[in-house]
Amino acid sequence: MNRCKKEAVPDTAPAYGDCLYFYNILEWGQDLSEAYRTRATLNEWGVMAAGIVALTVVGSLTGLAAFSQAGSDAAKIIPLAGAFTAGAAALWDNKARAGAYTHAANSIDTALATYSKGVTGTNYREKAAALHEAITSAKNELETKRSEFANIEERLKKAEENIKALQQQRNPSRQPPSNPPSN
Repeated sequence: MNRCKKEAVPDTAPAYGDCLYFYNILEWGQDLSEAYRTRATLNEWGVMAAGIVALTVVGSLTGLAAFSQAGSDAAKIIPLAGAFTAGAAALWDNKARAGAYTHAANSIDTALATYSKGVTGTNYREKAAALHEAITSAKNELETKRSEFANIEERLKKAEENIKALQQQRNPSRQPPSNPPSN
């Protein structure tokens, strides 16, 4: 890095190496913070996607009803497909997870600002170690919070069960086969 050649004092190999190490840690922290902010946004706005799907379903059903097609196969499948899609999008919406990502990004940004102050050729290694520790701490705290959130597989299984129940309510005469046909 050119910035290391200019800032490393004295201009020795260890100081240059320490400088590179510090700026690599700094860049890693910046990248991680940016990634966490992106994930926070996705988790925060998933409900909007679910709402759009729900509005599309309502519009489609209204159109079918307006043209006397309320009993058509399309009118039967649209709510089922819409419920599944909206349910999946709603699973993305997780305000607690969005908050955890934002908190981690804020912690990393604070560490970046704190440990970037007063960096000189004689304290690169010390500042890099402290910065690395702070970033790792924020990352580990986020991972702990993520593991505490509801298990998505459980939620998807529940959504699948709800869809099957809706299918049975819509068309009780169509029972899924209990055994596959034998050849």
